[in-house]
Amino acid sequence: QVAGLEYTNEGLAPGRLSGNRFQVMLRGIDADLSDRVAAAVKSINKDPRFLNYFGLQRFGNQRIRTHHIGVALIRRDWERAVRLILGDVSIVATSPCVDTAIDSGVSGKTRRIRRRVAEAQELFLKDGNPRRAHDHMPSNQFIEKTVLLALSEGSDYLQALQRLPRHVLQLYAHAVQSLIFNFMVSRRWQRGDVVLPGDTVLSDTSEVVVWNEMGDWTV
Repeated sequence: QVAGLEYTNEGLAPGRLSGNRFQVMLRGIDADLSDRVAAAVKSINKDPRFLNYFGLQRFGNQRIRTHHIGVALIRRDWERAVRLILGDVSIVATSPCVDTAIDSGVSGKTRRIRRRVAEAQELFLKDGNPRRAHDHMPSNQFIEKTVLLALSEGSDYLQALQRLPRHVLQLYAHAVQSLIFNFMVSRRWQRGDVVLPGDTVLSDTSEVVVWNEMGDWTV
């Protein structure tokens, strides 16, 4: 449901979203697990705080995650970035068991598309034929097809990446930032749940304030 729409003179920018609200419905719960689910819900109601990690929406759910590609871009390793985009799992440390989780609960159509993607990737990664790989790649794989078309036309790795929209390349870089954020949140939590100098918090008046080294609040 979309509500509260209005015209404004300013567009939305990253960081302007105040929050999301979700309703989660659990279906088909085994009776043997009902007590555990009830206990988990009760614990959330008792202490609703949580660590605001970035999740799969930012990193993806494939064996090659967006931050893998982002690191290659930041290092200016254009060939590695292209090979990662085109599914070269041999150059990243991933667990084969991820494949089982990825394929669980997907439709037959999705499985067929993924199989065709894998075949197209192999045409490039093993046979070195970007034209055949491009032609075999499903039409909904915009990023892969864009890179493969550029390579088939004689572009080098950097030029092929430059064919991609800027927001796509930014997504990979932002994934690296998000991973660093997750690590820092974990490190911060190890120091306890009390406010420490340098913490940014939301006060009762909805003002963003920072606890500084002198023990004073600053807006």
